[in-house]
Amino acid sequence: MLIAVRTWILLSVLLVNAGWILSAIQQLNRAGYLVMAGLAGGALLYGWCSRRGRAQAIRLPSEKAAGRLLPAGALKELLRAKARALRLRLRRRGPQLFLAIAALSFLSGCLYPALNYDANAYRLPRVMHWLEAGEWHWIHTFDARMNISACGMEWLSAPLILFTHTDRFLFLINWVSFLMLPGLLFSVFTRLQVRPRVAWWWMWILASGWCFALQASSIANDSFAAVYILAAVDLALRAREKKSVSDLWLSLLAAALCTGTKQTNLPLALLWLIAAWPSFPLFRTRPLRSVLVLLAGLLASLAPISLLNHAHTGTWLPLDINGIGQLRLDPFWGILGNAFYIPAQNLLPPLYDLIPPFYTYWVISWNEMMRQFLATSWGAPFASFQNFGFMSSVYYPGTSEGNVGLGAGICLLIFI
Repeated sequence: MLIAVRTWILLSVLLVNAGWILSAIQQLNRAGYLVMAGLAGGALLYGWCSRRGRAQAIRLPSEKAAGRLLPAGALKELLRAKARALRLRLRRRGPQLFLAIAALSFLSGCLYPALNYDANAYRLPRVMHWLEAGEWHWIHTFDARMNISACGMEWLSAPLILFTHTDRFLFLINWVSFLMLPGLLFSVFTRLQVRPRVAWWWMWILASGWCFALQASSIANDSFAAVYILAAVDLALRAREKKSVSDLWLSLLAAALCTGTKQTNLPLALLWLIAAWPSFPLFRTRPLRSVLVLLAGLLASLAPISLLNHAHTGTWLPLDINGIGQLRLDPFWGILGNAFYIPAQNLLPPLYDLIPPFYTYWVISWNEMMRQFLATSWGAPFASFQNFGFMSSVYYPGTSEGNVGLGAGICLLIFI
């Protein structure tokens, strides 16, 4: 699991950095991506060779060291033992249910086109504009989201669209991230002193939440950064335990990717800061490499789009311009409103719009009550919440990846 997570973080950083760098030199095209892939491959090969050389240099050719080598056939036995352990684990209900969800999500992504509203409204069109122009550029459009929104997932999507000429493979970005959730949840929980038996069950339960399961076959980016922030916290805790500066570097990159996916993910970086703060002195052990990692992290974070927003609009996150619903909410009312809205969103039963008695006597009455509440002086501060407290929204009638939480069943388990 850890190798897959490390690889995913480095690949994500490479693609996001490549997008900004190629845009800066107006080479956002196939040739530019192939050159970046060649440079990355050369750097990877150089690092592997140098690491192998150091390992051979410190190896002791003594009889004692030679006696530690595995006898002939021992490696095959070790692999067989690991395969048997894996088969035993897969016989349990938790992994079986998660694998079933993953398989159905993959099948759904293969069979059906991506119809996520936000992606089709502005995220895919902006990628098309950039690829046509060969660079990121400020697009003259009424929908300001095509310009001001963070570009993390778009930079991961750009090479797939460029080389395949289709958007049918874009769901794989979410699907691959979905597969990493259970292992990351278990690692984070156990490092936060949760008992392994408890963490083992919750790694499957939480990873199967509706907001993750439904998005696994989608091109939405609402919960896409969950893998990044979990990896950031996990690697920061590993760096503290092992005094490993490489884990600290990767945790910084993962936290940067989390903020680069959505500007609203910025508060999540505080979780990484709390976990990584005790390990910050490790940066001084490799100062030059730490600076390079910091620069790569800045380029993968929300810093570039924030600077561009400030250059074009005068503020880092312009939420009150054309094409964006005005959000002028005092933080106190925002926290109070979310304290109500998030439980209401997570406790919705499945398929509530398809059950006529429930929909007629409960959903319609509830939504009418919310409209009346927002018209009062008490509800006025929450009016800038889009569809505040409503059980079905404008774009997503019923349960979908855009408006769903963990699910009523999982929330009931949490309560118990």
